[in-house]
Amino acid sequence: MRPRTWRSRGKRTRRSRHDGRRRRPRVYGKPPAQVSLTYLSILMTISSSIYLTYSSMNGEKMIKGILGINIAVKDLNAAIARYEAFLGCRAVPSAPGAFAYPGLQGARFDVHGFRLNLISSDDPATSVGRFLAKRGEGVFLVSVQVDDADAQAAEARALGLEVLLDPSARGRYGAVNFVHPRDMHGVQFEMLQPAVAEV
Repeated sequence: MRPRTWRSRGKRTRRSRHDGRRRRPRVYGKPPAQVSLTYLSILMTISSSIYLTYSSMNGEKMIKGILGINIAVKDLNAAIARYEAFLGCRAVPSAPGAFAYPGLQGARFDVHGFRLNLISSDDPATSVGRFLAKRGEGVFLVSVQVDDADAQAAEARALGLEVLLDPSARGRYGAVNFVHPRDMHGVQFEMLQPAVAEV
């Protein structure tokens, strides 16, 4: 016996008097799984629209995306050579004014639109120097792009996070501030408002 179609009348098909073919049972509505997916899609769209509208009305400064990850290394040249061989792309040296603090050197890799930065320092008094002395090489910070560094810093403080600078640092790179790693489970976050020319 053939399985009955969902929400059919439950009657077996019978041959038509006219053409001898079997009639198809009538089906009402969509199968349950398809209905659930449709409703879920609608709810997600509505929720997203409400959130974006609320954010816009209240002037919320939303994080635009992740700019890259900074990895602290002891020997910058050795790290560049290894990463170039592994990633298959060339490093671009960071300009002297690319950092908020002096005493830092670095290079960046553009890996299919994602930026990976190597950063080093010969000065043990810098944040990178202290990081290397205490933790060794590894992920130093995650950089996120924001519309307004000061406004995003204020929102971070409202969440109870420790923001390192007041006001945000400014330079050729734009404006930047930082969230202390102990409030982000061991990872420092950089909130970067890029200079207008770089956006």
